Amino acid sequence: MTFKTKIELMEDRLLVLADPIIVEEKTEGGIYLPTPKETEPLRGTVIHSGQGRIIEGFGFMPNQLKAGDRVLYGKYSYDTITLDGIELLMIRERDIKAQIWDQETDELETEAELAGVA
Repeated sequence: MTFKTKIELMEDRLLVLADPIIVEEKTEGGIYLPTPKETEPLRGTVIHSGQGRIIEGFGFMPNQLKAGDRVLYGKYSYDTITLDGIELLMIRERDIKAQIWDQETDELETEAELAGVA
């Protein structure tokens, strides 16, 4: 994914394109009730990765995640930004809960595989 606007992420920050969340239940008063999917960790794809961070007493630690990696992150661990009309999440790498892998092929899962389409 390329953008017209150039962005340089500081330290261990990542830009993540979030998977959509579907809310299915709405009360008559217009209140959305949480579905089981909303209580699970959120999923997304890393679009861009910063260089890493300096750890006192250790030195420079490069980011482990790169563009294309699928990740799980917490509900309140990100900032939302809009870049060229696309809503993205800015998350510190240390706030990522896990990387999602395909166990059979030892490769990252695709969005279609996660949705059960493939």
